[in-house]
Amino acid sequence: MTACRQDGALSCQHASMVANMKTIAVVNLKGGVGKTTAAILIATQLAELGHTVTVLDMDTQGSATDWARIADEDGTPLPFEIRPANHASLRSYKPTTDFTVIDTPPTDPSVVDAAVKVADLIIVPTPPGFMDTDRTWSTVEVTATQVPTYVLLSRFDGRTNDAADFASLLDERGVGRFETVIPASVSIGRLRGTIPNPSKFRFDDLTTELLEVL
Repeated sequence: MTACRQDGALSCQHASMVANMKTIAVVNLKGGVGKTTAAILIATQLAELGHTVTVLDMDTQGSATDWARIADEDGTPLPFEIRPANHASLRSYKPTTDFTVIDTPPTDPSVVDAAVKVADLIIVPTPPGFMDTDRTWSTVEVTATQVPTYVLLSRFDGRTNDAADFASLLDERGVGRFETVIPASVSIGRLRGTIPNPSKFRFDDLTTELLEVL
């Protein structure tokens, strides 16, 4: 329990607010698995539920930052702030919102390590194909021993057994995963620069699960 100073209720209130703030890092050492899309859709759903959210864009490509810029230019700003971030700014970052969502780059284990140090929970999005899941195991090996880690199966194609087979393998190995599976969709790849509809892609159900495990 956080101890409050004896100089009044205000410091106790501040301590309680800080304790309730949560940081979520979206991580996978493989590129092209939908990390930025997942980060934006989760942040959007959290905002729709009335929470305050900040997204930290640690990807050097700045995909989340570009998403926000395009939305602003189109006159439809996202309902949360996106801030470019790096190792130094992450170390000094002091959260001021209910949730902080960190979008991380691929192929940079040092950024993953930095995000793990500040995160309350790690989400590892991955399509169920072999090339994608191979890097998922590498990512989970790094994160799961330090922070609660949950795999998010994305781009699910109901015509194949890939997702079900991979989910069974995750269960056999004791790796956390979300029950919600994100379906394959052409339109999800066209969301950049828009305020997305999380329920259209099952990110409302995912966020419900997320809040249950935080």
